[in-house]
Amino acid sequence: MRIEADIKIYNKQEDMALLRLRYDEPIGAVAQIPMSGKEIKYKVLDGTIAVGCSLLFPPLPTIGIVTRMDFMINSLPYHMSSAQIIYGNSGGAMFLSDGMLIGIPSLIPVVGWGTPITHMGLFVPIDRVYKWLEEERYNFIYDLSVDEKTSLELREKEIKEKRENNKK
Repeated sequence: MRIEADIKIYNKQEDMALLRLRYDEPIGAVAQIPMSGKEIKYKVLDGTIAVGCSLLFPPLPTIGIVTRMDFMINSLPYHMSSAQIIYGNSGGAMFLSDGMLIGIPSLIPVVGWGTPITHMGLFVPIDRVYKWLEEERYNFIYDLSVDEKTSLELREKEIKEKRENNKK
């Protein structure tokens, strides 16, 4: 099955994108996304599930545990899971074993001549994802108190102002 999508926003530096799926049929499984202000409590040794489209296969889940938190790379915090992150999983989803979204798979360490260490999967923690969505005015996705229309109108206004300032 093939599902097409439109890229709404992206962050190349942090390997994140927000997609809008173009799909006519109802989707049976939807991720649990923590609401704004609700702290997600998890710790090292809690169960994880990484899901992504490794090597162009349909979504594949791998299981593991949280192995490290707040691992700094280029001054940005990442968390680590032993759930295998295989090429192509980047940009997928990292869940707790109860189905709660906790981040976006992003990096895997490589040693020697490029040997990936897939059981050391680094993921962008959900609080960083939320910060990015808020900066881009897409926080209505997880914060029900934010009005989608108003938020997107403000985003368009800000983009227009930036373009005008760049022309000067």
